[in-house]
Amino acid sequence: MELEQYFHQGRITLEIVPHEMKMSHWVYAPTLTDTLSDHCYFNLTNKVWDLISAKEDESSITLLLRKYSKDLQEYEIQIFIDKNEALINGKAISVFEIDTFLNHSA
Repeated sequence: MELEQYFHQGRITLEIVPHEMKMSHWVYAPTLTDTLSDHCYFNLTNKVWDLISAKEDESSITLLLRKYSKDLQEYEIQIFIDKNEALINGKAISVFEIDTFLNHSA
């Protein structure tokens, strides 16, 4: 997995910081930032979130995260870049609430 990825013609930066959770169990923690507004959607460095995949379409970016724990629950986060809206597993929230939502789900 590349440790830095760009989406929407470089507007969105996805940085990935690998860290060890337990002996030889690695988590690839993402940080997602809008470079135009300098808004950090979320920073999950040194937390229990593992990036599984990231993809984009013309109006959004979709990330699949897995919570590192016994249940390995997955979360699909779809961010609509120009609308300041997001869906987390189908639940609509503001993009400004993503970090709080994930931190409370950890």
